[in-house]
Amino acid sequence: MQITLRTANAVQREMTSLISDLVKEPVISVNGIEEPVARVKEAASKWQEDMGTASAVRSALFAIRKNVSNANQISGLNDILADIAATEEAIKVVKKALETPERPSFTYLEGAHRKLSEDKGDSIYRLGSELPSIEFGILDEQIRDGLTTDLASLRRDLRNLKDKAQELNFTTKIEISDATKKLLEDNNIL
Repeated sequence: MQITLRTANAVQREMTSLISDLVKEPVISVNGIEEPVARVKEAASKWQEDMGTASAVRSALFAIRKNVSNANQISGLNDILADIAATEEAIKVVKKALETPERPSFTYLEGAHRKLSEDKGDSIYRLGSELPSIEFGILDEQIRDGLTTDLASLRRDLRNLKDKAQELNFTTKIEISDATKKLLEDNNIL
């Protein structure tokens, strides 16, 4: 049987959840009314059965993971996912740069600097303190416009990459064995 990568992803999540539900601590509590020996035997039998099922599901899960990994590589999805990560990182860098204030005019900067350098009042300079300073953005309007254009382009690229990844997830198929299919059907996963 073949399933798409998208279906395989959902199946793997359900299999992981099933394993988690099946793997229980081998401990019970018994009250004064219950028969402890019968309860222990029953619980031990159920625990062993659940461990067997969990082991079979785990083996099938990792077989599916291997098939998904191979399909991701063959289809080129791994490369697309890497490109998505790189594009998202580039978007973060550009957005952070655009969050800074725009650079003031050179006239403003020179005037602010002159005011700082002429301030000799109760001089903190003599007290060994930090020199007063001004903080300002360094990106002028032209650079910011270029970054805004870059950001729009990066966002388009990201949408296109995500569309390609989604298309591959819907069209790329992996093979699962008949035994895995039966196991998944028996546990209401497929």
